[in-house]
Amino acid sequence: MHDYDELFAEKLDLLLTLRESERVTWSGKHRPALGGLGVYSRPMQNPLPVWIAVGSTHVSAVRAGTLGLPMALAIIGYPCSSR
Repeated sequence: MHDYDELFAEKLDLLLTLRESERVTWSGKHRPALGGLGVYSRPMQNPLPVWIAVGSTHVSAVRAGTLGLPMALAIIGYPCSSR
C-alpha cells in the first residue's frame, strides 16, 4: 500500500497511452516495458472514456483535473453519530 499512488499513476498513464494509439511504446517502474506492441481489439468509442474514482483524498481529484478526466465521487467519511 505504500506504493499505491505511484502504482495508480503509472497504470493510469499506461491506460491513457493505450487508448491513444494502436501501437504502443511505453515504459514504467512497476511492469515490463511495451515496445511497439499492437493493442487489439480497439474500442468503438474514440477516445475510450476514462473516469477517475475519487474518494478519501484530494490528490485523486487534483489528478483528474490536471489530466482533464471526469470524476466519479465517493463520499467516504466517518460513522454518523446517533443523536
